[in-house]
Amino acid sequence: IQLESLIAAICSPGSAIVVRAALATELLGEDLASLLAARDDLDRWEHQLARIADLRNRWQESGPYAVIAHCVQEAGSRLLPRWDGRRIVTNLMHLAELLQKESLHRSSPDELLRWLAERRDEAAGKRGEGHAEFVRAADDAGSVQVLTIHRSKGLQYDHVFAPFLYSMRWKRLSESSVPDEAV
Repeated sequence: IQLESLIAAICSPGSAIVVRAALATELLGEDLASLLAARDDLDRWEHQLARIADLRNRWQESGPYAVIAHCVQEAGSRLLPRWDGRRIVTNLMHLAELLQKESLHRSSPDELLRWLAERRDEAAGKRGEGHAEFVRAADDAGSVQVLTIHRSKGLQYDHVFAPFLYSMRWKRLSESSVPDEAV
């Protein structure tokens, strides 16, 4: 919903309600005091509108991925300390990739906003039916790491699987034991 608010503000930068809704998301991070102060302070309101205009320009130049990545980078200090911060960032970046891919077929932010709302509604309808959707891992700390022997000797790991080390040593020994007369 945060992402939909952001895209809606990019689509309708002239609507104060839509812009304030987007600014109030964790993605853009304006607090209530700042939003209320901007109602009375024209300079502050113009600064907030300039943020949306900058995002709109970025969207037109580079697409949705650039906008979302920029917002996630700025919001990282607010999002990552949360208990689910890594999950939120991963989901946002995954959505950014999907939107960028879909932007090849749908050029305007309005069309992408409708597409995103349709996908959200479809996903909400499937939840009760037991459909499993693809969800990316927020972090790969528990996964298997594949490293080359040149990068690590394995001494810092609890378990190391190196199936070909013995055969390499055996081959080298057999090559060095060839008599000189055979050469």
